[in-house]
Amino acid sequence: MAVEPAYERQSLLSERSTLAVTSPMVGQIEDAILRIDLKDRVHFQHQTVNDLLQGRPIADSHAKLKDNIFVYKMGDFVSLHEQVRELGWATFYFNGHLRQPNEAGHVEEFRRLCSWPRIRQEISRLSAGCGSTGPDGI
Repeated sequence: MAVEPAYERQSLLSERSTLAVTSPMVGQIEDAILRIDLKDRVHFQHQTVNDLLQGRPIADSHAKLKDNIFVYKMGDFVSLHEQVRELGWATFYFNGHLRQPNEAGHVEEFRRLCSWPRIRQEISRLSAGCGSTGPDGI
């Protein structure tokens, strides 16, 4: 039986806690999950029922609700999965570079890491502020 690492368990618990205080929604968006924080849903229900009981007209009773809805499409999850994997590899390569910066394999992986578009963009932004030449001199 495999034991899940503590950090994975904590991450799952955190996600479950977030979902536990949310309210699932039904919507007309194909291939999507809609959710709203439970406190926002309760506030919406309270305000709407109160307005109706007080006889106040409501043009679009769902307007305030719509402002607090999170829409998750399958493509969002695929993109998030790719970004998390990329971050994992970036961390792995950078850690290798920090531990053994002169090892040939780590130097090559660090250069590859520095060529990734997101990393390259951030290095360029930082270099512009520091007057540095960036990763080309590595």
